[in-house]
Amino acid sequence: VGNRIRVQPPQQDSDEEITEIVRLVFDKDPTLDAQNVQITTRDRVVTLAGVVNSEAHRHIAYHDCWYIPGVHQVQNELQVRPRS
Repeated sequence: VGNRIRVQPPQQDSDEEITEIVRLVFDKDPTLDAQNVQITTRDRVVTLAGVVNSEAHRHIAYHDCWYIPGVHQVQNELQVRPRS
C-alpha cells in the first residue's frame, strides 16, 4: 500500500482578518461594550486601545482575543473610564 497523502499546514489568517475576527467576537459578546475599542494586529500580535466601562470589561476583551486561532500575543492598552 502506497500512502501518498500529504499534510499541508492550514492557511493562516492575515493580520487584517484577525482584526476583523476580534471585532466580530467583541460584537457577539453580550457582556462587553466595545464601541470605543480600537483593534490593530501586526505580526499576529493584537493590540487593544481605547476606553471601556470597567476593569471587568478590560479583562473580558483581553481574554476574548485568546480564543482566536493564530493570535500569538495580546497587548492590552485599554483604559477604564473614570466613574462620574
